[in-house]
Amino acid sequence: MAFETRENEGALFRNDKGNNPKRPDYRGEIKLGGQLYKVSAWINEMKSKPGEKYMALKLEPKDAAPVAPTPAPADPQAGRADDPLPF
Repeated sequence: MAFETRENEGALFRNDKGNNPKRPDYRGEIKLGGQLYKVSAWINEMKSKPGEKYMALKLEPKDAAPVAPTPAPADPQAGRADDPLPF
């Protein structure tokens, strides 16, 4: 039987970092609101407390395509001669 991620649950597995120290130490997935998310985790050491370790996490939608940022709408007031503010 294959591993199945249930709602509001997830799992992390040790990641093979190869020769790239920037790769996460652990990878996995979690299911929230019916959406699967990729989870990456790095084991870091606190700068303020040497020897104290913590896990930094990153979540990304698993099946979503990257979304390009939408440009801001043009300001209809910009550049009008009767505008009392110069900016």
